[in-house]
Amino acid sequence: MEITPISAAIARHLGIDLSPEGKAARNRRGIALIVHGAPLSGKSATATSLAEKYNIALLRVDDIVKEAIAYGNSAAATRVRELSIIAARNAAAAAEAEGAMQPGVSTEMLASSSVGHQGGNALAMVASLSGATKESKKGAAQPGMKQHKPPHMSPPSSPPLGPPQSRKLSIENSPPNVEYYSCVLPDDLLVEIVAEKLQSSDCQMGVVFDGLESMFTSNITSCANALLRAINNRKYIFAITLKLSKERLKALDDRKKAEKAKKEKEAEEAERIRLEEMSEDEYDALSEEEKQEIDRKRLEEKKRKIKKKETEEQMERELREEKLAEEKRLEEEK
Repeated sequence: MEITPISAAIARHLGIDLSPEGKAARNRRGIALIVHGAPLSGKSATATSLAEKYNIALLRVDDIVKEAIAYGNSAAATRVRELSIIAARNAAAAAEAEGAMQPGVSTEMLASSSVGHQGGNALAMVASLSGATKESKKGAAQPGMKQHKPPHMSPPSSPPLGPPQSRKLSIENSPPNVEYYSCVLPDDLLVEIVAEKLQSSDCQMGVVFDGLESMFTSNITSCANALLRAINNRKYIFAITLKLSKERLKALDDRKKAEKAKKEKEAEEAERIRLEEMSEDEYDALSEEEKQEIDRKRLEEKKRKIKKKETEEQMERELREEKLAEEKRLEEEK
């Protein structure tokens, strides 16, 4: 709506703020839910159910950022797009540098592998490894020289968990020959991107965030802080943490084992049917190795059937003997 002097005067009289800040405040209505929990605890299913129950938008941080890269026109979206392109260039440079150290490995294979967010760090690591290799070769080429033992150093502690690895992004409506990679975004930039999404019409009734894991944040805490800052002063804000109990974990493990056993049994049954229904022409068309394998499987199947039949006959004999013994005992009691 175009703001005219008349509409501005009416808005002032009614106490309506027509500034961008006032519009943003009016759009910050509705419930805001953040669903988080352990893996396999049902975060996505819970978030989907809540979105359907309250008729609110279901959001994921990664999807918001990728949507901004694909369709965003704001300064924040442009900055995210630039950072993703820089991350892609750094990934390609790191892959080329690593490929030069590993002959026989294609650049495509290295580019598809995980790389750090900052290509400069990867290049520095490659350079340091290259320098260490040269020094070791130099020392090995002079056997007459005395080898100086390095000073005693305490073993390094385990490195802290780093940011998520950079990944190639699948972006809709992307220009040809342009690649985008994920990278850790500055907190203020991520807050601005999420806040812009929350101003859209489909988010005015409320939002539910599915998880706090993201390719664009350094850790879960950083993602949570960014979401809370972007949500701002909505009246109702709730965080839902799902836990995975030992009983639930055991049930999931048992279900996986049962599914695996079922698939193995189905595969064995299909193989048995194939061996039984194989015609002579199909058998003659096989190589000698394949014929030997088929003969071995048929022999194993024959032995299995014989053993199964013997087991069933033994069980029948035992049942008859038990029945006769029971009848004899009853006659003696009479």
